[in-house]
Amino acid sequence: MIFPQLSTKMCSQPGFVDIKINFFPEIKLVRLETNVGKTDAIREGLKHTRGEFIILIDADLQHLNHAEIDKAIRSFQEDGKIDMLILRRVRADLIVRLYRGDVLFTGERILKKKDLLEVLRGPVKRWQLESAVNTWMYKRKKRVLWMRQSAVNTDKALKWGLLKGLIFDMKTLADMIFATGAINFIRQILYYAKEELKDK
Repeated sequence: MIFPQLSTKMCSQPGFVDIKINFFPEIKLVRLETNVGKTDAIREGLKHTRGEFIILIDADLQHLNHAEIDKAIRSFQEDGKIDMLILRRVRADLIVRLYRGDVLFTGERILKKKDLLEVLRGPVKRWQLESAVNTWMYKRKKRVLWMRQSAVNTDKALKWGLLKGLIFDMKTLADMIFATGAINFIRQILYYAKEELKDK
């Protein structure tokens, strides 16, 4: 499991490392000295993973539900025909849902490590990861499903202020479109990851 946006400030809070060591000794905490961006943080995290599957989770989420995560992991492991399972943010803002950003660009997803490594062989950087993964899966006709999750991301304006948050959001969207290309961006909105994982 990789939390690419776990900040140095968060890791240095009193008790954070103690909680990790005392309750989750099997978890390896990798702390980077400088902010290298989401994609490069994941590249670094992958160097320390041993499993066949990878679950990516943005670290700035609110209302993350462990039962939903458990269900997603179990479903992905039990169905060998799923290449990627996206955890759709059903509580996302309306504007995000209009261009299917609640599915296409959510940071919470489970996929095979070998596929993620293939994606990262390309010139992927900053916030291009989800777009690059989507494009790679779409072009290869991989089976990508989504399931509901109740977590929401922390508004950038609340973290950095209105203007800086808006600028960050615009840069992120530009990164996503640049990584995908405008035509692929539209194709994904219309056709990609349309199937919901149904309860058995």
